[in-house]
Amino acid sequence: DFERSIALMLGRRCEIHIFDLHPPATVDTAAAFQDLDAVVEYHQLPISDSDGVELLRPWINAQPVKLQALTLPSIMATLGHTRLDILKLDIEANEFRVIAHLAENGWPVFPGQVLLEVHTAPLFPLFR
Repeated sequence: DFERSIALMLGRRCEIHIFDLHPPATVDTAAAFQDLDAVVEYHQLPISDSDGVELLRPWINAQPVKLQALTLPSIMATLGHTRLDILKLDIEANEFRVIAHLAENGWPVFPGQVLLEVHTAPLFPLFR
């Protein structure tokens, strides 16, 4: 797993923040990183193209759930971050909205790397 590999290589020299739709009970972050000396925080908070409550599907066949969502600039401001080494996006077809928002409104900082999992038509309309 990518995040675990980064934590193994860099340990406490970096912070890893995981933002996801899924409730913390379904993602056992503590167990995944317990043997590593790393700073890893899980946030049930999706990244979006606007700040506010959104109706999102955690999985393709799941019922939509209302969740607070934030833009990348808002997330960085909330965490007090001014640097972004790696931005990894796997956001179930919402990557188009997020990247478009960043292109139109500007990046808060330019990441060292952007890793992007792209979900293409015809599936992505199912996620809104």
